[in-house]
Amino acid sequence: MSLVGTLLFCTTCGALLNRQPLAEKTIKCDYLNRSPPPLFILFTMTFAHTSSPNQWPSTQTTHSKPNAFPSSLQRKKSKIQIPMEGEMQTWALVSHTCPQCQHPEMRFRDLQMRSADEGTTIFYHCPSCGHRFTSDN
Repeated sequence: MSLVGTLLFCTTCGALLNRQPLAEKTIKCDYLNRSPPPLFILFTMTFAHTSSPNQWPSTQTTHSKPNAFPSSLQRKKSKIQIPMEGEMQTWALVSHTCPQCQHPEMRFRDLQMRSADEGTTIFYHCPSCGHRFTSDN
């Protein structure tokens, strides 16, 4: 048998072997209807950390680089703007009471988030407690 990642193949015919319960002592090839030739010495040395009696690892951990699976969302990620704390100091002040701490003034900014024939979205930020909420016009 030959283990590739979490897949186990018969070394005689190359068929994919089915995963067996942990209590099974041998793994049989369904195509040949017998056990594959014993390569247990190499297999046991390579995967000695497993507790499975049939030496099939019960877990497999893989790692990949962040750019291994490119997507259109990842490319757009850099286009998203997250307001920094210093930028919020430039937002206009309005006498609107904070619903969380009752501070009498809040900073706000409006953006056109929806279609052009609809109103803007107003983003509020309390300079006292940091509470944030939005309101659609």
